Amino acid sequence: MPAPVALCLAWIFEKVAKILKKESSLTVNDLRDGFAQRWFDITAAKDVLGYVPTTSVEQGLKETAKGYMFGKEGSQ
Repeated sequence: MPAPVALCLAWIFEKVAKILKKESSLTVNDLRDGFAQRWFDITAAKDVLGYVPTTSVEQGLKETAKGYMFGKEGSQ
């Protein structure tokens, strides 16, 4: 679903929830946070603190995906 369509739907859901005096489970701000691109740079931590990662990015992504799938299975 294109981002503008999703944002429009979220806005509509927020307004309907407000009319019904209920709390919307998905807000436009939540959706914007989800669409945001984030980049993390650990160069300063390495240079200043001598930080050495214990897990590679590739392994971290694998573990995250595995944890996500376990969480999905556990919630069914």
